Amino acid sequence: MIRPAVLAFALCALLTGNVRGTLSPEQLGELRVRLDKLADAIALGQSDQTRRTAAALQHWTLQHDASLPVDLVCDKALALAERDFDPSDPAAMQLRDSIRQLATNLDALQRAPPAGSDDLPAAREALAQVLSRAEYHNAVETNWWQQVLLWLAGWMNRLMRLLNRIPGVDKVASAMLYVAVALLLLPLLAIVGYLIWWRAKQRRAVPRVETATSVTTLESPDVHLARAEAFVRHGQYVGALKQFHLAVLAALEQRGFVAPDRTRTNWEYLAQLEARPAPLESASLLRGLNRLYDRAVFGTQRCDETLAREFGETSQRLLQTLAGGPHP
Repeated sequence: MIRPAVLAFALCALLTGNVRGTLSPEQLGELRVRLDKLADAIALGQSDQTRRTAAALQHWTLQHDASLPVDLVCDKALALAERDFDPSDPAAMQLRDSIRQLATNLDALQRAPPAGSDDLPAAREALAQVLSRAEYHNAVETNWWQQVLLWLAGWMNRLMRLLNRIPGVDKVASAMLYVAVALLLLPLLAIVGYLIWWRAKQRRAVPRVETATSVTTLESPDVHLARAEAFVRHGQYVGALKQFHLAVLAALEQRGFVAPDRTRTNWEYLAQLEARPAPLESASLLRGLNRLYDRAVFGTQRCDETLAREFGETSQRLLQTLAGGPHP
């Protein structure tokens, strides 16, 4: 089994060549505090705390010096945090002891002589060999899509480290974020605008109801006939049809064939006429008048002078039939 000191020694060898010129004593103390927090989270077996602490340590390292190899330890801690690990597991214990040993050795790091450039590659190779052992690997087998996600996460991590080394990259990232948000909002605003336009187009204007003067009492048939002839002369053929029909209704009321009631329809008047002992031809004539009236007034048939004259002649025949019939 690999001793924790081996891992800590390899990390210290790498850190010695990096932090002497990059980290201040205060930053070095903060690094030790963060390492202690990570070791405590692993010792307690807290997956969420381990994940947050390791991610925070990685972010802190990227902000101060992306070349520090602390992310190697953080990657192993994140791998443990992906599952509910047992703090007594050999892999967790080794990683915890290595981090504690590393935190302890940081006190003497500033006083240590600078490491030669030849020692750094050897130390990095030793550390890679230590972390590649089986006891530092997650025991859970990952499927293909998890492996793809891990590969993408590693690739993004390397990309972020490279970008952080570019001066002013944070300002460019902020500008790109605003551009991305704008590009996402523009289609959304276009869709909302189209929906509002479509909704407004689908709305129908509220129909305007005009109050019409209702006829409560009919005049004599002759008055309505004279008025109908005047409408015909002035080209108001629909008005003429209405007056001819009112003349017929007035005659029916005078003869007692229908009861005066302005709420009834033309067909209800016909039903009353058929229920009375009226002249035989009167019901068929009134039925024909009702059909012409509905098609011309309520339907699509064009009402011209010919139709008005025909309606008037039929009305005259009905009036003659009623006049010659017996009074009920």
